[in-house]
Amino acid sequence: MNMASGAHGTTVTRDSVTLLLDGKTLPKDQFIELYDSTPSKIVTGHFVAKVPCNSKGHSEVDILTGEAPNLKSTNAEFVSPLSTPGKLCLYHVDLMPDGKNTITDVAIKNNSTKDIVFPPTSSVSVRVNSIAPLTPSQG
Repeated sequence: MNMASGAHGTTVTRDSVTLLLDGKTLPKDQFIELYDSTPSKIVTGHFVAKVPCNSKGHSEVDILTGEAPNLKSTNAEFVSPLSTPGKLCLYHVDLMPDGKNTITDVAIKNNSTKDIVFPPTSSVSVRVNSIAPLTPSQG
């Protein structure tokens, strides 16, 4: 992790995590924690997932963000040119909390009624560009 101080108590981190999911199983109603920035909050970052999808480009994998244990589903953007509906689709979302929501954790969750076995080239990646200390009301 590369760190440097920025404005307003923000620290530039340039930290990332990539997880290859090929052959892994995500049981129904279970999740995988991908990133935890505690005791700091994520100020800016990015998340990308290449995961199984149906013929309409909808995935049974939810991207969760927030401060554990209060993680919520995030609306990720479907990236059509890099997706094959019915097989694998690419989704991405900027990690930029608003004034109401703090992000310290990023996870994926199986929201289907069956286990998901990830095919070859399935992957997720989290990049955190900057963090800041949690305030007492946030942690």
